[in-house]
Amino acid sequence: MENKKYYKNLITIRLVATFLILLSLILPYFEIMKYSTVPFVVLITLFVFFVMENRYGKKIVSK
Repeated sequence: MENKKYYKNLITIRLVATFLILLSLILPYFEIMKYSTVPFVVLITLFVFFVMENRYGKKIVSK
């Protein structure tokens, strides 16, 4: 039961990270965000994604 909870959290984190990266690539075309901030947003999102994936991924594998 608890394993499904961690798996659902991992899927949610993957979807949110993908959505944020796609948004950061699209928003500069609408002049809502500067082009210079895109690399930082992508790097921060990837860093948080990998930290959270390692956190929840270890719990899924260990159970």
